[in-house]
Amino acid sequence: MENGSALSGRGNNHAILTVRIRLKDKQSAKVFGEINITVENTRITSNVERMVEKTAHEVVSFVERSTIHYNKAKEVAAGAQQ
Repeated sequence: MENGSALSGRGNNHAILTVRIRLKDKQSAKVFGEINITVENTRITSNVERMVEKTAHEVVSFVERSTIHYNKAKEVAAGAQQ
């Protein structure tokens, strides 16, 4: 256990969670958003549940921003064709 104590003392005890997202239009298969979301906890007592919660909020925020922007662009394009 001396090695474990030494590692945590040097700050090598951490948790990292990365989520990769690619949003595609189902009909055209056009990619309209991609992102890598990484949450890192460098505390000795990492709270994984909090990390997952924070990542989920980031995912929701990204999807909302991307889909709103994409849908507005589709509406403008459809209006221009009429």
